[in-house]
Amino acid sequence: MHEFFEEEYLPKRIKKKIKSRNLAAESVTSQDYKNNETKYLSEIKFVPQNIFPAINSEVNLFGSNMHCMSFDQRGAFALIIEDEYLSKIHEATFEMLWTHPLVNK
Repeated sequence: MHEFFEEEYLPKRIKKKIKSRNLAAESVTSQDYKNNETKYLSEIKFVPQNIFPAINSEVNLFGSNMHCMSFDQRGAFALIIEDEYLSKIHEATFEMLWTHPLVNK
């Protein structure tokens, strides 16, 4: 996992007891995350890579806010979008994928 995610973001989320549901392409990193769901206060489902390619990014929804992060060799980048409609569209897309039969439990 990226250093920022491991050392800053994840501990703060866990300390605040914020649970997460995650969709990801299966990889060594995401499999490790799945193996530690209880520890990380999360639930993860794998989406086939042809539908959801392995990328180092994350999108979080908080009410009408959408928090988008990406991690790569250059570091971390985050963007917060405060728009109720964009947040609802992304939430609906997430829920469709979460319940899709191609998504592994």
